[in-house]
Amino acid sequence: MLNLTLISIILSISMIMMKHPLSITIILIIQSLLISLISGSLNYDFWFSYIMFMIMIGGMLVVFIYMTSIASNEKFNMFKMWLTLPIMLIIPNMGMMFFMNMEDTKLSKTWKFNEISLIKFYSWPSSLLMITLMIYLLMALIAIVKITQTNKGPLRQMN
Repeated sequence: MLNLTLISIILSISMIMMKHPLSITIILIIQSLLISLISGSLNYDFWFSYIMFMIMIGGMLVVFIYMTSIASNEKFNMFKMWLTLPIMLIIPNMGMMFFMNMEDTKLSKTWKFNEISLIKFYSWPSSLLMITLMIYLLMALIAIVKITQTNKGPLRQMN
């Protein structure tokens, strides 16, 4: 669990330095897979995580098609030292995670139940995460509808 969290933090920090849409899409796919694994292992039920992963992949597929139509001939250069900054930022975070007492946090009290239920996602500490995720998906849906109009966008057919 700690390894998945550290990998997720490293990917989040390294996404800042990415400039090509392909590399950002790859990091987003890996990040959504890691988040679905983390939430599935905390909930003891992977169905909800699987559904959220499939929704995110579907949305990213549309965004990926749009971005490749805009930047289709752009060269993909891999920056050699792109992990330097994330690794330097992760070292202090690793120390804090190892020394932090997880028993005192509000979020860990929700996940102490041994029963399998989806009510944990909608209870107080986790409800903020769910509301944020719902707002993000709604904004992504609205943005995709706005940018993929067939007569105005780059996805239009050329005659």
